[in-house]
Amino acid sequence: MLKKREGYRAEPYDDGYGNMTSGYGHTGPSTGSAEEDFDADVAKADGYVHHYIKVPLTQYQHDALSSIMFNMGPGNFRETSLPSLLNAGKFDEAADTILQLNKAENKKTGKMEFSRGLADRGKQEWLLFVGKLTKP
Repeated sequence: MLKKREGYRAEPYDDGYGNMTSGYGHTGPSTGSAEEDFDADVAKADGYVHHYIKVPLTQYQHDALSSIMFNMGPGNFRETSLPSLLNAGKFDEAADTILQLNKAENKKTGKMEFSRGLADRGKQEWLLFVGKLTKP
């Protein structure tokens, strides 16, 4: 599902917020093929979910959080209320928070801006987190 949402682009491009991106949503220097970069990025995202979230998760919850982590990175994830809400067992509040992750910093202006793409993505991650989206 994540690979399909990211889509594949062979040539590097600006994601609209000043981040150079290539392959399947990969930022930063390539360490191999687009497939290898994607697999490494997903493994990192999964590892950070395990690092920050200490309570048991369903597979759907884990997958939704890994998608969020893949997109926003560990530093930004840590700054959200998701880790503290989840670790306190407040899953409903955490689910609501996912829908609010719809802004990104425009590196050209330094301002946080609403992103229709992030809002749409958040809706899909919310559906997955709450178990209403079980197939891509």
